[in-house]
Amino acid sequence: MATLQVQPVTEADLPALTRIFYAGFTTAIDRQMFPDTPGLRAWWADANRHDLLHKPGVRFLAVVDPTLAHSDDDDKLISYVKWDLDPENRGRRFPEWHPDTDGELCDQFFGGCDAVRREVMRGRGHYYLDMLVTHPEHQRRGAATMLVRWGCELADRTGTPVYIDATRAGVPVYERLGFAVVRQDAEAELFHMVREAGGKESVTGNSPPLH
Repeated sequence: MATLQVQPVTEADLPALTRIFYAGFTTAIDRQMFPDTPGLRAWWADANRHDLLHKPGVRFLAVVDPTLAHSDDDDKLISYVKWDLDPENRGRRFPEWHPDTDGELCDQFFGGCDAVRREVMRGRGHYYLDMLVTHPEHQRRGAATMLVRWGCELADRTGTPVYIDATRAGVPVYERLGFAVVRQDAEAELFHMVREAGGKESVTGNSPPLH
């Protein structure tokens, strides 16, 4: 099996992040909130660029398959994560919604996620796994697990709990890394999960640089 590599995201990678986002998030509610239009693709690139450059607590990481020799650099990037290491001081999670977006639904969905997170964590400092997506053609190769482990390793070193909003399909993956479901939203089909630092599923490994 090909050796996958984790590396920090650069500005040059932003088009690939948008490509993977639209390949990976394809449910009816995903497309209602973020229809695949040129305007929204540009909006996502701008939003990620702003967070990459101006939010000190945010870390974008990607998994690259270097063996895709006949592909350009954009296609070699197969998965990415956005970790927020200081969610209480990040400011707005998203910029103003694009006109192509269903802003009311986005406010309801993401506002609900933030409200549950704050209620569950009760002011405790924590890391937040903000976004995680793997291109469907490269799923079940371990890329997502590599990106989650990065944050878990850092959390174990710093003694920090981790919070995520997971889909049903993602729950078993997260449970293997020590996360536990603490709240379920049946309507949104979301599972709110927490991983305590240094628990029985403590992970070890070599993390890529923070910057």
